[in-house]
Amino acid sequence: MTDDAGGLREAMRRWTSGICVVAAEVEDTRRGMTVSSFTSVSLDPPLILVVLNGSSDTAQWVERAGNFGVSILAAEQKEMAVTFAEADAERRRFEAGVWQRGRLGVPLLAGSLATMEVRVVQTVLAGTHRIVVGHVEEVGELRLGTPLVYFGRAYASPKGMGEMAA
Repeated sequence: MTDDAGGLREAMRRWTSGICVVAAEVEDTRRGMTVSSFTSVSLDPPLILVVLNGSSDTAQWVERAGNFGVSILAAEQKEMAVTFAEADAERRRFEAGVWQRGRLGVPLLAGSLATMEVRVVQTVLAGTHRIVVGHVEEVGELRLGTPLVYFGRAYASPKGMGEMAA
């Protein structure tokens, strides 16, 4: 047994999670990143949380903007997940895909399984990351499809899941 960061990293590689892109815009400049730490917190009020690398441009943009978009990725959007996860791709991330501006002005990726426009409620510094709790102001695109998941350091489509039922 180990209790160090390496042990935690190995244990978390055995946890399957969905993938989304979190994006924000400040003064016509967009920043975004691939996120696997995303979950609902409450239905009443409608709250979600995302965990962002505290040193990332995206974390700073989310705090500055006070709102952000969440695009839950479909299996066929794997390349978007890869692009938005690359550290050196910050400047070209939004060149791929079709982006729409939500009612709050947040970037949303067309073709996602679901999109949400979120207002920041609270940010908590936790180690090297920021936990951002947000109030869901709008739920946009909702479509059927197979989700993109992350497991064992790789993106995948869940076998046997097929098209998600509405």
